[in-house]
Amino acid sequence: MSKTGGHDVSDLVRRARRQGAPISEQHAAFTVLVKRFEEMAFATALQSCDDVESARDACQEASSRGADFPTCASPPRSEAG
Repeated sequence: MSKTGGHDVSDLVRRARRQGAPISEQHAAFTVLVKRFEEMAFATALQSCDDVESARDACQEASSRGADFPTCASPPRSEAG
């Protein structure tokens, strides 16, 4: 299991997606996930984008789409695990 800041990533995903949970709890879990993966996402975006600003925009778009997390289908399983 992948841990982030003392939190299990799969637990954070479950908390962020839990329907009926207070939005503040969903938001808190989502925030931890974004902070955990933002550097990796930015580094990946930099490899694909023409400039830093485009990479930032791509990360913002990904975060915006992820904000719809509670309604998303089950998260994909890691191929490594």
